[in-house]
Amino acid sequence: MPSASAGARGVPEIREAVQLFEAWERSVNDVHAARGFTEAVQILEDYLEREPDTPHRSFIQNLKLSNTRRPLPQL
Repeated sequence: MPSASAGARGVPEIREAVQLFEAWERSVNDVHAARGFTEAVQILEDYLEREPDTPHRSFIQNLKLSNTRRPLPQL
């Protein structure tokens, strides 16, 4: 049986947000990279608004939280 994160990553919006987060993390020192971060968060927020009963809600919340915490040590 596939893991919950594997199923969530099959959702196009979630997959796109993960790719944006990963690109942002690779270029976290680039001021313009912040746009990718905010775009990823917005994609996930839009998805949750359209799909309020998604089984991937906790995965999305964890994804946003972990990507928000990741750059904190660099500040």
